[in-house]
Amino acid sequence: MQLKIVTIDVKLSDNTKRAIRSLLLPFIVLAGSTAIAQAYDTTWIAATQPLSANKLKAHFDEVHTCLAARETGHVVGKVGNKELLR
Repeated sequence: MQLKIVTIDVKLSDNTKRAIRSLLLPFIVLAGSTAIAQAYDTTWIAATQPLSANKLKAHFDEVHTCLAARETGHVVGKVGNKELLR
């Protein structure tokens, strides 16, 4: 088996490095935040219904309850969207 590794040395001035950082870093942050924002599933929010703080808290409480049940291993099964707990 042969393994060939090629190293390319590129000498850049400090001004060039600074320019690359000032242009590339904001682009990476913007692209990353855009990818994260598009990854969230918001289909449970109805388009015509307002979302109140109470509804949002209820959804978070339901998620928290499901995660806590899974962590402790008390999930017995599922009926529809509801999990059966011991």
